[in-house]
Amino acid sequence: MNNQDFSLKKNIYSLIITFTTFLLVTIAARRNLMLTFGLYGIIGLSSYFLSKHRIPNIEKKLIVILTIILSIPLGWLYFQYQKDNTFSLITDRVADNNREEVFLYFFSDMTNQDFIIGKGIYGTYFAPGIDGEILDDTYDERGFIECGYLQIILKGGLINLILLLAIFIPAIFKGYKSSNNTFSKVAASIIAVYLIDLLPFGLPVFDPKYIMVWMCVSICYNKDIRKMSNEEIRELLISQ
Repeated sequence: MNNQDFSLKKNIYSLIITFTTFLLVTIAARRNLMLTFGLYGIIGLSSYFLSKHRIPNIEKKLIVILTIILSIPLGWLYFQYQKDNTFSLITDRVADNNREEVFLYFFSDMTNQDFIIGKGIYGTYFAPGIDGEILDDTYDERGFIECGYLQIILKGGLINLILLLAIFIPAIFKGYKSSNNTFSKVAASIIAVYLIDLLPFGLPVFDPKYIMVWMCVSICYNKDIRKMSNEEIRELLISQ
């Protein structure tokens, strides 16, 4: 979020970690995580280059060169081993539609009242055979669905979803449009990535990422933080 304030060495380290993570989730064929970390990488690079803070041209060139150096081997590895064990899983799953049946069960089991107020924190829907390989066909009720938005509706209905969006969407606009520093803008970007992530999977769970999103919401709503300049943010962070 504040990579423009740190050394080139730390930024290169962060870039390598992001690419490595992207590579690992690609091998594991986690398409939703590929989207998430890909967006994080794009946001990180964008905030680095678009920051009002002056960045030496040599650093920009080194970051671009490193990005190309990391991207070319990734592309080569995929096309070289896409039929091998390394990338065979993502090759097979890249266009695999494995959720349509689950969604049909979900919508057929939900009543109008369920869509409005949800089924509660322990709410389930009837989906026979979906988890059969895991649970030996002994349990056909599912308490989760592979779409964050539908998961929110399952537990709290459209009321819960509307209230959540009523908090998140204004936070994004405040972070982008009503802030004087990159820190707030990137906080808004992280919220936006979370809303995108809810579509392919992104189940809302109480984990460090979820806590980070709500911290970003508080940053975007905090007028004092939004009105700070990049220099003031940098001084505050470095001093701490």
